[in-house]
Amino acid sequence: LLLLSGCRGNKLPDGMDEDSVSSAGLAVMSQLTKGEYETVYDALREDVREQTSADAIRTMMETAAEGRGSFKKVKDSMVTGEPHGIAVIRAKYDKKSVIFRIAFDTEMHLIGLDVRGK
Repeated sequence: LLLLSGCRGNKLPDGMDEDSVSSAGLAVMSQLTKGEYETVYDALREDVREQTSADAIRTMMETAAEGRGSFKKVKDSMVTGEPHGIAVIRAKYDKKSVIFRIAFDTEMHLIGLDVRGK
């Protein structure tokens, strides 16, 4: 994750498109950086939504961005596949970066979020 630009991740599952995963991931990241936690929570696939809450998503974001100041821009991103598609985005804040890993199933339902300070 140190240098994402130019990196290629694992192959996406059949039927998934790199541009779709990337743009969907960037859209979710944008919602998270704007504090739209309920919107992100509502977008989660139902079975995943049952395992978390909008408050848990808020806490994850606050913990990841703590002491980093305000979101500035996306530094770089990549898409990788596992049994699903994951957009990995490095976002620049005032101080240091935050890494977003946003996972989608093969039908492009949001199924996972992992946000950590770098």
